Amino acid sequence: MTAALLFDACAGPGHPRRLDVSSATVDGTSFHIIAADGRTLHSEDLVGAVIGVRFHGSDRRVRIDSVRPDPADPALLLHAISIEQPDGKWNPLCGVAPDGSRAAFPVSGRGLPDGTLASGGAGDVEIVCTSGGQGKCLRLGYHPWAKQRDGSAMLPAFNACVRMMRADYAGSGTSETRDGTLIYVFDELGVRPREPNQVLEFEAGWDEHGAVCVRHPRIRALASLDQIAASSPRLKGHVGRSCTREAARALGALIYNSSRV
Repeated sequence: MTAALLFDACAGPGHPRRLDVSSATVDGTSFHIIAADGRTLHSEDLVGAVIGVRFHGSDRRVRIDSVRPDPADPALLLHAISIEQPDGKWNPLCGVAPDGSRAAFPVSGRGLPDGTLASGGAGDVEIVCTSGGQGKCLRLGYHPWAKQRDGSAMLPAFNACVRMMRADYAGSGTSETRDGTLIYVFDELGVRPREPNQVLEFEAGWDEHGAVCVRHPRIRALASLDQIAASSPRLKGHVGRSCTREAARALGALIYNSSRV
């Protein structure tokens, strides 16, 4: 969910009831706030703060309840965030992830309707839950602010991962998977190594626009191979047994995945 940070109601411990802010950005997954009095504040300094945000044109208030390094990737900071309800009560912003976490990451950028992330403008922040596709891709190591080994941006690989997580073969924003479906993700970028698996078989190669080829559907009850082929002009002739890791690489795949047949 995308939020424009307002920071017009900040009342964290040790701060005045209202914090005047000169700039509000995100560095990695940490808020980076420069106050009007010259102080620099990060996420750990904002625990207990109530922050004004704008979700889809509607002004809301969220509260940072805790901040801690992610055990799955210490480079990331898990934020427990609550959102104020119309009746004044506070509920967790995020659902429960497969590992039991119920947390979020702030990430610089602008979320698009199809679930991917764009660079965005100043103050644009995507609040990413560990239970969602974007959060899962962050925790796999696809950090959209980072660089690949060749110096190119990691953002396209991050978006390719989001497409893959959602089984968005056509890149239309349509998901053809179910929560809890077993998959394995790997690449040739140095982020995720390929591991032999006797249960899962190669499914597809992906770029930021969707699948570049598909060997088998993740869940046949949701989309057959013929339906997948018909969903995107670029998949014509690139489904079935002709889709191998090598073929996907030649078609520009950034990441790959395996799943049950």
